[in-house]
Amino acid sequence: MLDIDFLKNFNDRYGHQMGDACLKRVAKILKHSTRRAGDLATRYGGDEFVIIAFDTNLSEAQAMAENIRLSVESLDLKNEDTPLGKVTVSLGESGCVYDFR
Repeated sequence: MLDIDFLKNFNDRYGHQMGDACLKRVAKILKHSTRRAGDLATRYGGDEFVIIAFDTNLSEAQAMAENIRLSVESLDLKNEDTPLGKVTVSLGESGCVYDFR
């Protein structure tokens, strides 16, 4: 799961048109990060996205999350209302093991 940090503040400061552009740029990163057949990235709420990556262990999911985090930071989208002064994301991973006995 991914959350765009301080998106409401971003919208308030820069306007909803810029907020929508921010969402689209983050979504593009997610699209490029889920290229395997069966993987899915979708918007879950206002500033939240969910990534479903089948046949992925937790260390692979953590590596994917870190790559996404760094990619969003490298967009260098200015947001003066955040500690880093730019758009960042928070991510978390969880896993599920299927047992088809």
